[in-house]
Amino acid sequence: MTDHLFSLPFTEVLTQEIHDWLSRLKSEAKRSNRQFSIQDEKTKLAGLLGVTLRQFDRYLAGETPFPAAKLSDLCRYIGSNKIVDWIRFQIEGLKQAADVTELDRFNIVEEQQRNVNEASEAFLAASKLFSEKPTLENLKNLERETFEAISQMYRVLFIARDQYAARSKIRKIQ
Repeated sequence: MTDHLFSLPFTEVLTQEIHDWLSRLKSEAKRSNRQFSIQDEKTKLAGLLGVTLRQFDRYLAGETPFPAAKLSDLCRYIGSNKIVDWIRFQIEGLKQAADVTELDRFNIVEEQQRNVNEASEAFLAASKLFSEKPTLENLKNLERETFEAISQMYRVLFIARDQYAARSKIRKIQ
């Protein structure tokens, strides 16, 4: 694995996790009548990661790739492994794409497209349920189904990229 991770989609996952963490801290501070400052909390987190607040903000904005070496520390500090889970999911999709033979690629793309459709249907059902009854449990279900649908779409994209790369190499040889 390289020292730096994915850029745009990863940045969105990273930003959402930091937002969720800050929201939890804000709620805790409110319950215990403590002062809360987003800037102060981000500064503390940046310090724990051994970077400046400016550098941390650049990671969140996607201007600088987040270093993989700091990822486990970040997850531990914010109390969430969703970022690592997202990366594992992406890597698994890449492994699936890399492990297939040329004859199997078309079938795998079709299968992944079916998975995308199923995940999208589950997302729509969860979205409707949350709209009708906005509870924390339904929100978590919606988040899970959203994550699954997006992950399935990325798997199709990775497989398609791999398929294109393989076909491009074949054309160059001929």
